[in-house]
Amino acid sequence: MRNKKIFLVALSVVLVFMSILATEPVKTAMEKNEREKFRNQIKEAKIKKITAIKYEIVDRKETGKKFKIIEQEFDQNGNLVVLKTYEKDELTKTVKFFYNDSFDLIKEEEYSKDNNLISRTVYKYKDGRIESKEVQKENGAVIESYAFIYSEDKKTITIKKLKEGKYLEYYLDYLYKEDFDKENAKEIYRYSDSGKLQMRTENQYDEKWFLRDKIIYDDKGAEQSSYRYQYDQKGNNTKVICFDKDKNVKYYDEFKFNSKNICEEIKRFYTPDRMLTKIVHQFEYFK
Repeated sequence: MRNKKIFLVALSVVLVFMSILATEPVKTAMEKNEREKFRNQIKEAKIKKITAIKYEIVDRKETGKKFKIIEQEFDQNGNLVVLKTYEKDELTKTVKFFYNDSFDLIKEEEYSKDNNLISRTVYKYKDGRIESKEVQKENGAVIESYAFIYSEDKKTITIKKLKEGKYLEYYLDYLYKEDFDKENAKEIYRYSDSGKLQMRTENQYDEKWFLRDKIIYDDKGAEQSSYRYQYDQKGNNTKVICFDKDKNVKYYDEFKFNSKNICEEIKRFYTPDRMLTKIVHQFEYFK
């Protein structure tokens, strides 16, 4: 039962992460193009709100109970402007997003279920690229910050995380083969504040730059887990398979898309006959 709860929570986290990923500031022209593609899909579909409903599953069967877990609200330009999370229909958190005229994220505000400001995140740009991200308490005190550094040869992007905006906690190196504006990162290295390698991620793409495999290694170079991605003919990511370090399937997620290429259903399976989670998206539209 404990493992089942972990999987349910994990998929909810995936949904929140996917939502936040739709707003995270882009580092490169390649990322900007992908972000604009998604924003325009939402805009053209005239989507006003997406509500994620989780269906309760016990002993591999649906019980008939279902709960709201996430609400995403969009403006008429396709920008995500409000994200709300729920626990069995009870509001737990609200995040508001603000953009500039180029649709770049410039600020987030996180509120408690009682609508009290918890934190704000401020983004700054230089020459069209994200330069810094600063997370502040409601009183303005800095909780943490991130500095984005771009190499002149356009082959490396370094992100440094600073505690309280002062003390280095860790840093990431995103490595590219030729030009980070024309391709996605092939490898990502995470280092401690002292420069010790903590983790390495290897990404493998096809000729259209669709991510096909992601492999996670520990600090000694031993494989810890991996993910395989599958797509339909329209380029929608329809399946993600997670493997453990011995290449055994841990679980897999299936994504169903509607005619407008917007995800409308997510299922997580432990085995083909053992569904762990089912989440359905409900849509509201601008008139």
